[in-house]
Amino acid sequence: MRRKSLRVLGGVAVLFLACTLIAPSRAEARGPGWGWALPLGVAMVTIAGLSYYTHSGVYYRPAPYGGYVVVPPPVTVVQSAPAPVVVATPGALPVSVTVASPSLNIRSGPGYEYAVVLVVAQGSTLPVLGGSGGWLSVRTPSGGAGWVAQQFTRPNWAISSNG
Repeated sequence: MRRKSLRVLGGVAVLFLACTLIAPSRAEARGPGWGWALPLGVAMVTIAGLSYYTHSGVYYRPAPYGGYVVVPPPVTVVQSAPAPVVVATPGALPVSVTVASPSLNIRSGPGYEYAVVLVVAQGSTLPVLGGSGGWLSVRTPSGGAGWVAQQFTRPNWAISSNG
């Protein structure tokens, strides 16, 4: 009887060992690109408001139920053509604006997604060329054109000669 029970126990141990060696890990069972931990030496980067972890050219994002998943490299889009200037009706916009914040980004178009072309200091005066949806087209100190967020400026209205 003792031999029979040893054979049964031995069979169970072999079966358990075989299942352990053959069965895929949790990461393999979920498909390619799935992992539970990041490699040592990863760097965290934020692109377009999303956090990525990167190591040796491979990008990772947190998986929905824990762990991390390998993702394609994020693509950043840079718009090179500036938006057209919308000229406002006379009197609707100030003649110039003064920078009210400690510094102000002058961008290539009317929005935060456009590239910063120049940074000006508080107190700088910029002539206004036009406007569009809370953004002002201005003449830069170097003579170029760019866009600033109107909320970070103070208007300078023209002084009327008849009044």
